[in-house]
Amino acid sequence: MSMEFDALLKKDLTVTSLFDFYGELLPPETKEILHLKYEEDFSYSEIAEHLSISRQAVHLRLQRAVQKLWECETALHGIQRWQERQAKYMAAERALQAADYEETRRILRELEATDA
Repeated sequence: MSMEFDALLKKDLTVTSLFDFYGELLPPETKEILHLKYEEDFSYSEIAEHLSISRQAVHLRLQRAVQKLWECETALHGIQRWQERQAKYMAAERALQAADYEETRRILRELEATDA
């Protein structure tokens, strides 16, 4: 794969994650545009035709929506916290598989403390 394709794929996956976390905070039409682009893989032209708006309007609305999603993540850190928790769960699982019960307990206590 080319580096350009990898960068596009990573961007799409990031936007999809942001949309999963914060999509409900967006207006319905904005959610629909993001859904069509990132979940249904519509082109700008297909979205424009589907919503009876211009391709330029699709582009601008997508840009604004992604910016809004990033603002939500910057303020709330939901994805960051989720990733940190996932890493701790994986560490606890590895410790448990290695029969390191003290380490497993330590990690689980950390997880409990973050829930409080």
